Amino acid sequence: MSTERANDLAQICNDLVRRGKDFPTVWGMVLKGRSIIGGIPSQRLKATHSFLDVPLMTGEHLVYDEDANEFKVE
Repeated sequence: MSTERANDLAQICNDLVRRGKDFPTVWGMVLKGRSIIGGIPSQRLKATHSFLDVPLMTGEHLVYDEDANEFKVE
């Protein structure tokens, strides 16, 4: 099991998007291959709002809000 915390990972990802990186870049640079990642991203819609949902081994989800351009843990 990973010792990495989901909130720490979200912070790393948010720092990158603030520097102009897009989701595919963050996925390739930071997320893909980490032991805390439990699967591939999937897109979900809520009304007209689009999210990318990355399952984590902790049972949580790292969610990228495309409109707000930010990551959060749910």
